[in-house]
Amino acid sequence: MKKRQILIITVALLILTLIGVIIFSFSKNDTEKTSNEQLVGNSNNPTPEKPSNPNNQENNKKRKLFQQIKEKLNSPEYVAVANDENIINDFSEGNIFFTEPGSETKGGIYEICPKIHKIANCSDDFEPNDLAELKELIERRNEIKELNYQKQHKKFLQKIEELGLFYIDGKSYSWDNEGRKWVNFRTWKERDAYINISVYHPYLMDFSFKAGVYRIETNVPLEKKEHDCKCSECQIKNPYFWESYIMPSDQITIKPYPNFSF
Repeated sequence: MKKRQILIITVALLILTLIGVIIFSFSKNDTEKTSNEQLVGNSNNPTPEKPSNPNNQENNKKRKLFQQIKEKLNSPEYVAVANDENIINDFSEGNIFFTEPGSETKGGIYEICPKIHKIANCSDDFEPNDLAELKELIERRNEIKELNYQKQHKKFLQKIEELGLFYIDGKSYSWDNEGRKWVNFRTWKERDAYINISVYHPYLMDFSFKAGVYRIETNVPLEKKEHDCKCSECQIKNPYFWESYIMPSDQITIKPYPNFSF
């Protein structure tokens, strides 16, 4: 009898042990599944993005600025002479230029629009290779721009001479050796030619001084004069010019010339 009881107890213990093993196995599988789901995530709980690298942000900023300036320099509009006003104002607006770094400055890239505006510091805002490329590009594109300007300027002066007109880039002043102040109108008569009007002339009291082309009538003729510089280069290129000085008592009328084109 004792042997039978021992056998029953042993079988019961084995059965209980087996049940325990099965329950533990299921419990372990559920735990691992839950853990895996948390690691993988789902569409409602996306994995958080890693914070961006500050160095990458700075490099991207430098590259973006480099590309913006490069695109502007390479555009057809940059080297074009758009209108008469560019000629009258010596074509400064829109120019981009480069200054070398020095002992007291970082150097920079500037634009005239219409005042001088600093776009970037050379040593801080570009990678060395990008800065070298921009420097070369600025020089090359400005050479093309200057050639285009000279061609248009020549046509402009030919038309001015043909029609006997004058032009002014706003209030253009000069002072003579006696300290007198003059308003300067320019024209072309085979060489540079200037009408200098005393700032005290009554006709200028109501004059707008707007940059443009004008018809000028006066009783004071232009006179041919030699340049002060007597060097061989100046004498070959521009040995003389034309000039007149209009005093407050002299007669003069200045009228805008409408619809001028060349």
